[in-house]
Amino acid sequence: MSSFRFAPNKYMALSAAALVATAALGASPVLCAEKTLYRFQNGSDGATPYAGLIADIAGNLYGTTNMGGRGSCEFGGCGTVFKLAPKGAETVLYAFTGGSDGAYPQGGVLMDGAGNIYGTTSSGGSASDGTIFKLSANGTETVLYAFQGGNDGQVPLGDLVSDSEGNFYGVTYQGGSSPNCGSGGCGTAFEVGPTGKENVLHAFQAGSDGALPTGGMVMDPNENLYGTTEGGGTGTTCDIGCGTVFKIDSDGTESILYSFQGADGAGPEGLLLRDQNGNLYGTTSGGGANGIGTVFRLAPNSKETVLYSFRSSNDGRLPHAGVIMDKAGNVYGTTWAGGSLHCKDDGCGTVFEVTAKGKEKILYTFKSSHGRHPAASLLSGAHGALYGTTTNGGKDNNGVVFVVKK
Repeated sequence: MSSFRFAPNKYMALSAAALVATAALGASPVLCAEKTLYRFQNGSDGATPYAGLIADIAGNLYGTTNMGGRGSCEFGGCGTVFKLAPKGAETVLYAFTGGSDGAYPQGGVLMDGAGNIYGTTSSGGSASDGTIFKLSANGTETVLYAFQGGNDGQVPLGDLVSDSEGNFYGVTYQGGSSPNCGSGGCGTAFEVGPTGKENVLHAFQAGSDGALPTGGMVMDPNENLYGTTEGGGTGTTCDIGCGTVFKIDSDGTESILYSFQGADGAGPEGLLLRDQNGNLYGTTSGGGANGIGTVFRLAPNSKETVLYSFRSSNDGRLPHAGVIMDKAGNVYGTTWAGGSLHCKDDGCGTVFEVTAKGKEKILYTFKSSHGRHPAASLLSGAHGALYGTTTNGGKDNNGVVFVVKK
């Protein structure tokens, strides 16, 4: 079974203890054109994409699906790596079997100059605890590292980031040396070298240092790493802590830049965005003025600003993914639910913009036939086009690849 761990209602009981000034600005609906580029169909072509997309110079898109493809995994298929041509033709570059090659990829992929693709699977491998894989340009898959489910970590969910020497960095949702999250552990931040040797940079303890990282890490020019944990930290209004933003120095030292307290956000899950001035941007899947999520900025001095606090279903709720930014400082992202109530479960989700002044615009509200429940960050294209995936919806309810054009 897929190891995905969204918990949409975990933080919804938080009270609106304090309104941030920018949260008072309501959502402004904007009519944008959405085009469904591809609908995942019968499962053999992939199903349920949780990850975002990358593009090559020819305009081909690449991503993963958490299920579908082939193999004996539950729900039919163990996941895929796919390519989508500019005119919409989809190719499954690799279908996981659920054995030593991995299963259930949930993070996105990286591509090197030779066309090799790298990513993670949340399960499978020699110990069934996840892998880091390489997919060559000719379709040959190699497992660079198979997690063993102990101190080395288990269940890698987020994206990888690499340095100039070919080392890969990421997080595991569980595993590590802490007993504070039960038998599964509280997660790790890791490094895997080009030869497949793994080094645990930090094992989260579920204290002030955080617990349960999901979104991967970003790297600054000095090779310091930044990420979020869904739980832990000093916040006391959440059952497992309200989450953190952490930093791992190039020498491996972990420090907490910010601990969420609930009213300022709770449960960050997505990948952070770092601008040229060192500000970090992200979302929280809960908390904020109304308990349904925020968009935040964290300055280099660790001062947090809630740029937008989601108010109701109409303006979106429960953002699980990170954000991207344009040259004017506006940020763009997705919400898992909310928008006009086209879905029975409180909305199919949205694509939103939050301006540099904190005003939110709904660029698109999903309808089930055009996709529902986006869980990944967007990819920016030419002329303001925003590309992404939804986990469900489409003709066969297996998810879609879409573009929203402003």
